[in-house]
Amino acid sequence: MINILCYGDSNTYGYEPHTGERYPEDIRWTGILQNYLGNNFNVIEEGMNGRTTASDDPDEDGRNGLKTLESCMSKYDMIDVIIIMLGTNDLKEFVNKEVNEIVDGVEKIIVEMKKDLLKKQSIPPQVIVMCPPEIGSSIRQSPFYGEYKEIAISKSRKFPKYYREMAIRNNCIFFDTAEWVKPSEYDSVHLIAGDHRLIADKIYFPFICIVFTPVGVQSFFMSSSLNIDEDI
Repeated sequence: MINILCYGDSNTYGYEPHTGERYPEDIRWTGILQNYLGNNFNVIEEGMNGRTTASDDPDEDGRNGLKTLESCMSKYDMIDVIIIMLGTNDLKEFVNKEVNEIVDGVEKIIVEMKKDLLKKQSIPPQVIVMCPPEIGSSIRQSPFYGEYKEIAISKSRKFPKYYREMAIRNNCIFFDTAEWVKPSEYDSVHLIAGDHRLIADKIYFPFICIVFTPVGVQSFFMSSSLNIDEDI
C-alpha cells in the first residue's frame, strides 16, 4: 500500500463555492485521484478550510498549518508521498505577508514533515509541491472581498516563480495549478467541480511515473519547471 498525504486548505478539503458545503468524494480532486490509482494506493485527505502556512487566524483556532502539523503527522506511521498545496489563505488581509514569506512557510512545513517521518521510516517521502491557483480578477464582487483585496491577485500571480524555486531547493516535484485551472467566477477563490477533475487528470500520469521511477522523473520535472516564464 502506497500512502499519499494531501496537506492543504479548502481547495484540498473540497469547498463548494456557491453553497459553502463540501464536494462529494467523487468530485474532489483527492477522491478522483484515489479512484484513478486504485486499491494499492491510499489517498489521505488533510485539507482544512482557512488553513494558512504559518499564521494564526484571529477568528478561527487551529488554522496555522505549521503549528498544527505535529498533531496531524502523529496519526501516520508511514507516508510515501506528500502533496502540499497551501498559500491561498496567506493572501488574506490579516496575514499581510509578502510572497517570499508565504513560500517560506510552505518550506518550513515540508522540512518538518520530512523530519517527523524520518523518525518512523527509513525512506524519506517524495514531496510534490502544487502551487495554488491565482485569486480571480473578480475578487471585488466575491463574498470573500474584505478578507481578500485586489493586492491578493497580483501576489498570487507571483506564486509560481517562488514556489518553483523552493521546490527545486528542497528536491521536490513541482506543479503549477494556475496553468490548468482558475477559481470560480462566483467567489474568485475556490475551484468549481470540473477543475477538481482537471487537477486529478493532470497529475495522474506524472504521479504514477514519479512513484515507480522517482529519480528519473524527478529530474525531468526539475529541469522542465525552469522553462516557465519568469515574469508570471
